[in-house]
Amino acid sequence: MLINLAEIPSNSLRVGLWKWEQSCKINSDNCEIEFDVTDTGIGIAPEKLNSIFESFTQANSEINRKYGGTGLGPTISKQLVDLQGGKIGLESKMGLGTRFYFTLEFQLIRMFRSSRLKVRRTMTI
Repeated sequence: MLINLAEIPSNSLRVGLWKWEQSCKINSDNCEIEFDVTDTGIGIAPEKLNSIFESFTQANSEINRKYGGTGLGPTISKQLVDLQGGKIGLESKMGLGTRFYFTLEFQLIRMFRSSRLKVRRTMTI
C-alpha cells in the first residue's frame, strides 16, 4: 500500500518533495496506525478527488502523457486497506500538493508470564 501511494508523487513530481510518516495510537486492546504519504507536487483538482480511487483514473489526461502511470495505484491501495478493515483518504490543493493517508487497526495480544499481565504489540500483514 505504501509503495503504491509513494509512486503517485514520483510519477508526477519532478521538482519538490515527498515524505511518508506513520503514527500509532495505543489503547488497552488495539493499536491504530496511520500512514501518510505527502508531496509538494502539482495537486489534484477538487472535482477529481472523489474519483481518484476508481480504476484507471488520473487527475487529468495530461498527467498520463507527461509522466506515465496507469491510474491503478490508489485503486489497489484502497482495496487492500478495505480488505483489512481500514480507512483511506486524501487531501489536495492545486499547486501545493497531495496527502494520501490510511489507517489500520490491530488487536493487541496479551501474554501471561510469571503471573503478570504483559502486553505485546504485534502487527500481522
